[in-house]
Amino acid sequence: MSQSLINGFPDSGFWVTGALQTRLFIGFDIWAEVWCGAVMGYGIGYCLPMGYVDAVAEAINPLHSEEETARTVVPESAKNGCGFSTGQLVDLICAGQPIFRSAWPSAGRDGGGFPAPSPKFHAGDCGALSTTSAVVNYLHQERIGRRRVEQEPGPSRQEDRMNSNWRADPLVWGHGPTLFEVFLEPTCPFSVRAFGKLDALLDHVGEDRLTVKLRLQSQPWHMYSGVIVRCILAASTLASGKAAAKSVMAAVAAHREEFEFERHCGGPNMETTPNGIIRRIEGYSGVELAAAFAIPDLDREVKWHCKYARQNGIHVSPTFMVDGLVRADMSSGDSVADWASRLPA
Repeated sequence: MSQSLINGFPDSGFWVTGALQTRLFIGFDIWAEVWCGAVMGYGIGYCLPMGYVDAVAEAINPLHSEEETARTVVPESAKNGCGFSTGQLVDLICAGQPIFRSAWPSAGRDGGGFPAPSPKFHAGDCGALSTTSAVVNYLHQERIGRRRVEQEPGPSRQEDRMNSNWRADPLVWGHGPTLFEVFLEPTCPFSVRAFGKLDALLDHVGEDRLTVKLRLQSQPWHMYSGVIVRCILAASTLASGKAAAKSVMAAVAAHREEFEFERHCGGPNMETTPNGIIRRIEGYSGVELAAAFAIPDLDREVKWHCKYARQNGIHVSPTFMVDGLVRADMSSGDSVADWASRLPA
């Protein structure tokens, strides 16, 4: 068991091919992905199983709350509620100074320390993971399939940090064996052209032969890209799920120029606020977005799309992937028949 794991650095990544077990985990917004589960005594942040499907439902949180963690470590928590500065912790470690206010209590609950371990988890070659009845574990069911989350009640288990129960409906259509992924920026003219062909492609190839997954590729030179991407994902949390998200995308596509800037730096939208963009989308799509847009940790879903694009080296929109491989020979200007001809028979 490690004493501390600090992972909250911009553009960092953390993957554990076995089980993660530590007394302190600092990874706010930079989660760790684990293969055989995780146990964290104190911390800010969360872990996710590799290949996770639903980030909120499958998140593994520390046993003790953020408030309890603040009473345990030396650095003061940030006043804006964003946890702790990783720089403070690193500076203390490099200077040979303690990062904990006092020595760790002995195992057990009397002193509020890390619980005494008891073997409880086993997943093939991963071996046993010491944990307690309060720990969230998941069992690997398929290589890249869904995970089952199991949580047992316990006196030390805290509510999820954001106390959210929302779920973003995956932007997936069709159920065939061939996977067709499209990375789109909602206000990019080429992405709009590609978006308009996806239904026709699915009809042409057949829903039983093709699975279309839409990935959102936010690009900062499209000035309101981040706001619009969040609107789409907010819509996906509503009762109609991906249908609402698709309606929002279609509304933006149909009125694309009203969401853009002149030469990416001027025009009427210089005076438009994010709330104005939200109201404009609501008016065109008929989808009420404001409340869902304000979900505090919706950025978890936004960041997933960003990380997925980055790990695949995606820059251009649209970019097409077939069965996990980027297809540079496909473009938005191709016909649906041309797209179909490049798919596996």
